[in-house]
Parts: sequence; C-alpha cells; structure tokens
Amino acid sequence: MASLWAQKAPLADILSSELVRNFEALKAKGTPAPYFISYSVADVTEDVVRASYGALLRSGTERRRFFDCSVRSGSPQLDNYHRLPGQTFRMARAATLPLDDLPNPIRRILWYETNHCYEASVSRLAAVQSHVQTAPPNPPLPDFSLSGPVTSITPLAAARLDRDAWAARLRNLSAGFKEFPAVLQSEISVTNHTAAKALVNSEGTRLLTGSNFSRVVISCRAKAADGEDMQLSDSFEAFDPSKLPNDKVLLDALILQADLMSRLKRSPELEPFTGPAIFSGAASAMLFAEVLGKGVESRGADSAPLAGQLGQAVLPETFTVISAPTIHQAGPFDLIGSYSHDDEGVPARPVAVVEKGVLKSLLTSRAPAPGFPHSNGHGRKQPGFEASGRLSNLFVDSSVTVAGEDLKAKLVAEATRQRKPYGLYIERIRFGDPPPPQQGAAQPRPVIIVSAYRISANGRKDQLVRGAVIAGGRFKILKNIIAASDFKQAVNLMEQGESGLVPVSIVAPPILVSEVETKPSVKPSDRPPFLPRPE
Repeated sequence: MASLWAQKAPLADILSSELVRNFEALKAKGTPAPYFISYSVADVTEDVVRASYGALLRSGTERRRFFDCSVRSGSPQLDNYHRLPGQTFRMARAATLPLDDLPNPIRRILWYETNHCYEASVSRLAAVQSHVQTAPPNPPLPDFSLSGPVTSITPLAAARLDRDAWAARLRNLSAGFKEFPAVLQSEISVTNHTAAKALVNSEGTRLLTGSNFSRVVISCRAKAADGEDMQLSDSFEAFDPSKLPNDKVLLDALILQADLMSRLKRSPELEPFTGPAIFSGAASAMLFAEVLGKGVESRGADSAPLAGQLGQAVLPETFTVISAPTIHQAGPFDLIGSYSHDDEGVPARPVAVVEKGVLKSLLTSRAPAPGFPHSNGHGRKQPGFEASGRLSNLFVDSSVTVAGEDLKAKLVAEATRQRKPYGLYIERIRFGDPPPPQQGAAQPRPVIIVSAYRISANGRKDQLVRGAVIAGGRFKILKNIIAASDFKQAVNLMEQGESGLVPVSIVAPPILVSEVETKPSVKPSDRPPFLPRPE
C-alpha cells in the first residue's frame, strides 16, 4: 500500500486526471450534464487468524481496492439522489481496481464505471422530476450541499500482523474452551484491518487518508435446557497489533467468559419484571449507541428518528453527549471510530449532540436535513454504499456522578422505595435481528439481556438470571436515568446502518434507571444436542 502514500501519489494522480477528463466531456455532451462527480478508492488489507479448540480455522491475508463513483445530475436543489416516498435505492456499487498503479487498466475501469453511473443518474433524475411534477416536495429541501475544495495527505502508519506467531498463540488460547463442557461452539480470532483511502471530486478536493486497527474477538455459544440460544463475545482493539493484550490477559478473559456461560446454562430465566436497574458500563455504552446514536443519524430529507425531539429534553439535565471523531483515545483505550475526514471529504469535527439533557444536533452528511443544510463531518459509508450521517466516537458525560458501590446502594434503595423484592444489574446485552418493517418504516432491533443479576432488597445473595428482552419504549429507559457512575467504559463496535458497516466507539458510564420493563425471550423449538460430546 506504500504506492498510495508515495510523494507523487500515482493512484491519486490517475483519479484526478481521469475525473477531469470525464467531467469535462459529460458537461460538454451530456443531456442533462452532471454538476458533480466524485471518485473514491479504499485500498483494504485484512490479515486474519482464527482458531477453535486448539485447531487453526483460518490464516490468510486479503487485499482489495474498492472504487466508488458518484455522479450527480440536475442541480443541488433537485438531483438524481432525491428520495422518493416508499422507495429505497442505492446508486453506488463497489468496483474492483487493480492493485498495481498501472494507468491504462485503471483508467479503463474509471471510464466504464463513470459512464454507467452517468446513465443511471439520467434515468433516475427523469423519474424524480416526473414525481416532483405531480407531488412537489413539501417543504422543498436541497438534495446536496456544495463545498469548497479540501486538500490533505495524512500519513498512514500501516502495521501488519505476524500471522504465524498469532496462529501459535490462538491455537494455545482456544484450547482453553475444552475445559468447559457447557460450551457448544467457541472461537478466538485476530484481525488487522488497514484501509488507505483516496478521494477526489469535481470541486477540487484531493484527499489521502487512512486507518489501521487490530481486533481480538473471543466468543462462545451454548444452549439452555429450555432451548434458549446463548452467546457471549468479548473484544480487544488497538491501532497497532503489537499493542493488543498479552496471552495472560486473553486467557483470563476466555476463562471468565466460559465460566459465565457455564453458570448461565444453569441459571433461571428472568420472569417479567418492571423496576429499577443498573446497566453496566458496557451495556450502557451499547444502549446509548443503539438508542441515542442511531436516533441522531441523519438520512438527509428523511432526517433522523429523533429529529422531532430537537430542542427537547431527552436525558437528565446533568448529561452532555458529544460525537467527536477527531479524538483517538479514551485513557489507554484506542477508539476505532476516529477519523480526520469523513467519506465525503468533509473535515471531521466534534458535534454537541446533547447539552444539559437537551437534544441539540443531528449527525449529518452532505445530504441536507431539515434545519441542517450542511454536513458536520459525519458522512460515512462502507464501499459500495451511499454516505449518510453516522456515529463516530460518542462521549457520554454526567456532571453529577456517584462511586460504583454507591450506585448499587442506590439501586437497592430505589427497589425498596418502589416495594420491589429486587433490582436488576444488567451486565451484558446484545441486539437481535430487527422485525419486518411496518408500513415502510424500519423497526428497532430487540434489546436482549444476555446476563443480569437480581440484586435483592433484603440482603440476599445476588442471583444470575438470563433469557429476557427489554420491552416497551427503549428511549424511555434513557429518560429514566436517576444516577451515573464516576467510572466510564470505552466500547468499540462494528455498527451496521443504512450506509453499511462502519467502526464506532462509545465512552459511557454505568447508569441507574428508575424503571426498565422486561419480558421473556422467544425460545427456539430445538433443544441441546442429543448426542454426547466427543472427548
């Protein structure tokens, strides 16, 4: 990947010259002529090693160059990207570019893809104009915000994974699951992901940026006697693979995970419950990402799920929430959601999402949203997708906090006040598959409680429980926060959204809420394996 960062940047030169040539030709001959073209390339290398029960599952390296072309015809006020009611579309498609910086093969692909994108833009613009004639947009909102040229070259400190060394390590580590018969499937993997990106557009922007992060994932699955599928996962991230945890830390995490799974298999199901609960730091971070983070991700004219609550209190007045993509670390933790420029070439900048509990802003791309005519540097995408406003690094802060043990004491006091026999400590959550859309609207993913503890109000021993789903309005949970811990946890996630899969980071404290409602999860009809496990 060094060629992308060479002083003359041959790939960027090829992209720039071919964009100028194609743009000038289409402006002269196209009917209608495009008003904007952009080319972007993601040069992605992934080193992957996976192992299970002491055996290697995979060890390999894959490198690909993904090329995306965007052609906008019409005008910024109304173009081929205009959203039509009840219709989803994707004009982007990730073409594969040669790995060698050979001008002729690359130019032929750029020419072909530009021609394809232009023809598609003309066809869709006609459909948009036909619709607008019979049903004009109300209120009128531009489809695109113009911007000045941006030029930046950010050196990429790309690191490679020593796959042979990691293969030996993961063989040894993954064998640790053999000692836990409750575990049906398990795996430990390491991935080093390097992405060097080039972006040029007809406004004069020329960017060379990139990112590198490594990730170890430990996971296992089991099945309870009542049929519930149980899964646990822990991950560790770093910008450089040499900074990943050593074997002792990883083995300790594996044993803790496998032991928890063994105890979960023997634990009772959580009955329907309505009452106070603590969300651990990890569970709180995931909840903020899913409910608040996704709620402020703008989709242009369709705005964002929480757009109707702008200017209203969505959290207690002690809370401030900021999306800050330019911050790379939280204490010792590397934040994989960081970047210098978004995927539309807009410089990243922090955005105050919530101030003193009041929702102040959305996360926007170059597709204007009501009240937000310009991008605030959060236009993100996976190659082959259209950029939209997406989460980056979300920092959740409270001006009033309590120590961890005091948070538990407050839970017991709140349970007593509500005359509940116990409160819940929700240790781990995960998200299920979203239900089918209703009347064209996407439905939220169910929040599944993976592990929780009943914290008795009369001093009895905490009891591990499983098998529940959070019921009722999920946003209501955040409004019911009554205390936050003085400790904060960083969580890195790969989040799926309208614009594909992007890395995000959340830094949030454990929280105490006055009320959470749960219901039993739906159990599959199958049961644990009938055949004995091989020894």
